[in-house]
Amino acid sequence: NRQFLFRQKDVGRMKAEVAAEFIRGRVPDAQVEYSTCPIQDKDEEFYRQFSVIIAGLDNIKARRWLNSMLVNMVEVDENGNIVPETIIPLIDGGSEAFKGQARVIIPRITSCFECSIETFPPQTQFPLCTVAETPRKPDHCIAYILFAVNKALSNPEADQIYEAFVQRFGTSKLNC
Repeated sequence: NRQFLFRQKDVGRMKAEVAAEFIRGRVPDAQVEYSTCPIQDKDEEFYRQFSVIIAGLDNIKARRWLNSMLVNMVEVDENGNIVPETIIPLIDGGSEAFKGQARVIIPRITSCFECSIETFPPQTQFPLCTVAETPRKPDHCIAYILFAVNKALSNPEADQIYEAFVQRFGTSKLNC
């Protein structure tokens, strides 16, 4: 997942760019393209140029859309048989806090994203990126404090919270 590739030096850069750079560093012969626009802005011809698509999308709507696009791109012959050359496999992955999942979807062959959406566990934690970068609900703010006190965040604001907690309570951990 792209969040695990992001480092302090990457703050301010697009996550997709950082992920592509990381892959190119690990697999120099791989041809990696990244995009920072909504995936729905790309047409069918854009997707046809790939032999496989690796997606680290962060929302269900985009994942459903990409799944639908790839399923609809599969052609069938006059006998109703799938034309294998038109299949573009999708490697879908994501994370929530410290849990991750990945699946390989071969359009019209294996269970598609839409067919397997029920396997997603209900959200019980807040996405770490939301808590760390844009806490906007009271629950996010509480989670931010817990992360800061337990040194799960590394930024100046979290460090100040940690130091104030230790000074006030004399301990460096808050167990919940």
